[in-house]
Amino acid sequence: VDPLGERAVAQAVEKRREEFEKLQENTERLRHEAVDMRRRQDALRSRNTILEGQLRELKTGMQDLLRKRENDNLLVAALQDQLRRRGATRGGMVEDAETMTL
Repeated sequence: VDPLGERAVAQAVEKRREEFEKLQENTERLRHEAVDMRRRQDALRSRNTILEGQLRELKTGMQDLLRKRENDNLLVAALQDQLRRRGATRGGMVEDAETMTL
């Protein structure tokens, strides 16, 4: 048996073993990264769901405020009209209803 050949075979076996161990370590690292990425993805989906719900609530609140503003504007206009009519029927001077603020 050739000692140089045996040594070359042993070196090749050792090299393959080291490559295999590196591949196993890399595979394990990638598995952990995949688990971590799935966890992050789930967290981001949850965050997205929460933000979408908050956005819906804000939009609803904004619509409510806009309706309230419109109702308030109608009420102010009606009160201003009422003040003008009272002033006209009494014949007295009434402050300019357009400049009054509630």
